Amino acid sequence: MSRKLRILLILIGSLLVVAGLSAWWLYGAVYNKNTAQNRKILIQVNESTEYDDVQKAFKTEVILESNFKFWTVAKITGYDKKFKPGRYAIKPGMSNIAILRMLSLGQQEQVKLVLRGSWTLEGLASHVSAELAADSTELMQLLLSKAYLAQHNWKPETIPALFIPNTYFFYYNTSAEQFLERMFKEYEKFWNDKRKQKAQAIDLSPVEVSILASIVDKETAKLDEMSTVAGVYLNRLRKGWKLEADPTVIFAVGNPDIRRVTIAMTEYESPYNTYFVQGLPPGPICIPSIQAIDAVLKNKQHDYLFFCAKEDFSGYHNFTDNYKQHQLNSRRYQLELNKRGIR
Repeated sequence: MSRKLRILLILIGSLLVVAGLSAWWLYGAVYNKNTAQNRKILIQVNESTEYDDVQKAFKTEVILESNFKFWTVAKITGYDKKFKPGRYAIKPGMSNIAILRMLSLGQQEQVKLVLRGSWTLEGLASHVSAELAADSTELMQLLLSKAYLAQHNWKPETIPALFIPNTYFFYYNTSAEQFLERMFKEYEKFWNDKRKQKAQAIDLSPVEVSILASIVDKETAKLDEMSTVAGVYLNRLRKGWKLEADPTVIFAVGNPDIRRVTIAMTEYESPYNTYFVQGLPPGPICIPSIQAIDAVLKNKQHDYLFFCAKEDFSGYHNFTDNYKQHQLNSRRYQLELNKRGIR
């Protein structure tokens, strides 16, 4: 065998070894486990997220055992240009190719979104935008848009009644409009025939039930008292009396920090002030809880027409059908407010 042939064979052999080692390395880089943590880690990719930002996120969270292998595979496969917006779960034992396919196919981890009662629309928009890609400003614009809401037979005044406090699951890249479209569907599910029949039995529409429920929510935090409070307001409505609900005064004045409603405040001219207007206000004063809605639908039957917070500040109320007794109850509470320096 000539010297030239030996050199050629050595070169070919070396190239084969290098090729084999490269193929072995690449196979491992593609298919072997490359996660550094023994727990699930969530990462977020936004519409505006740049390639470098994704790289930084992976390094900051120490997600991978080898960032070099991951991004090498990403470039070779072209997946680095295909990441879709969303929130993704990097789970223990995942390979680079599994992670890359997940990011490029948009196989997101769903976001658990909890909506609670007693919130304002602004509070809801802020909470939703903190959990989803939906922009709070855009969401508020839709909630205040007469044209948009009219398409769904809603008005800006009544729209707080749309939201049913519950736990929902969304994909992170849900837009403001997509969020609302889902809420319209959830509202129809909640207000089934059974609930509508109960509302009809007390001469209220579903929206009117929610309006009254929002007042009940702000009047008492005691679940075992809600149906009694609802019963008082329904009794007053049937008699054609003003509701004279303090929470509506606080809402109308626009100061949620008020601790004591004064006579001057009750004279504030607003369609939401039920000392000033007859009947229900034009819309809910907050997003009502399901408990308050059910308290209205299943209101306690009684003859009470008045109630006042108990002077022990327990959060409960004294109820009566007698105005003189109500004045005595109110006087005891007012004296305790004075004693505690609450003005």
